[in-house]
Amino acid sequence: MAGPALSIVIPTYNGLQWLQRSLPRVLAYAPAEAEVIVVDDASTDGTISWLARWKRVRVIRRRCNGGFCAAVNDGIRAARGEIVQTLNNDVLVTPGWTRQPMKLLRDPSVAAVAPLVLDLNQPDRIDSAGDGWHLCGRAYSRGNRQLVGTVWLAGTEEVFGASASAAFYRRSVLEEVGSFPAEFGAYYDDIDLAFRIRHAGYRALFCSSSVVYHAVHGSYGGRLDPERVRRLARNEEFVFWRCTPRGVLPLALPMHVVYVLLHAGLLWFEGRPAGAYLKGRLLDAWAVRRELWQAREGLPRRMTVASLRRRYQVETSWGSLFRVVYEAARRRLEGASRDTPQPTRRAA
Repeated sequence: MAGPALSIVIPTYNGLQWLQRSLPRVLAYAPAEAEVIVVDDASTDGTISWLARWKRVRVIRRRCNGGFCAAVNDGIRAARGEIVQTLNNDVLVTPGWTRQPMKLLRDPSVAAVAPLVLDLNQPDRIDSAGDGWHLCGRAYSRGNRQLVGTVWLAGTEEVFGASASAAFYRRSVLEEVGSFPAEFGAYYDDIDLAFRIRHAGYRALFCSSSVVYHAVHGSYGGRLDPERVRRLARNEEFVFWRCTPRGVLPLALPMHVVYVLLHAGLLWFEGRPAGAYLKGRLLDAWAVRRELWQAREGLPRRMTVASLRRRYQVETSWGSLFRVVYEAARRRLEGASRDTPQPTRRAA
């Protein structure tokens, strides 16, 4: 018997409050033949008992908490569908959200499709319209914090990668290039995967007609504490050293140094844990430098900046570097202005 066309993999850890909202919508709006898999990452909040009521759901129970990557990889290995969607437990889907991505993935050159992910708390603003990457090592969500407008509703376009919060992947490609890097735990793992997909010659598309709503950082409580800042910095640094092709490193390295210093300065100015950021960038990455360098085996050796920009859909100019940093600062200031007034150098 042939397997389902689509497997929806939802990793969760103590996320019952989110599953109670998201899972019924998935079951209501998913194609009847789709397979729904929930991977419980050793929750202690009654998730397993609650899931027992949903007969259509396949439940995978992990004995030890391993983080997003370990949990979603277990789900992908168990999936039987030709297409796999990874879906955060704090994402609310909409009717027909799978239809167009499934059509787009019929193209054998396409390995990933990113839907239009809107901010659940501010539905008129974008969380992600696919992932982007800058040669300086900065990974970002396209359109983040921007108002939804015609420019983001124009249909389908090629992008660097898809955010794993709600990404569609061709399962055979994941088997070919490897799934999510377990050593990352969570954060920027989808950027690392996007690079491997690109290195293998496949494309990623953004599909504006597929719409979901994301409670941004809902699964992690939304706090930018030192531990989380360090993990974010560490993983982004990992991606830079694991994935940047050797041919573009002479330009990428000075850009990377400038970006790291500007970002650390921005965090310090805001009163956020700049020290934890630098520890993640310097100490944590240095500790595994040999593993990072070994992971570079198989990268394109003669890649030029022009071909990287054209083939991978990434940004490579100094001007765009400063724009990326400026946009990050502006979004933080906008976020701060919506909060209760606090001292200038405030804690996260």
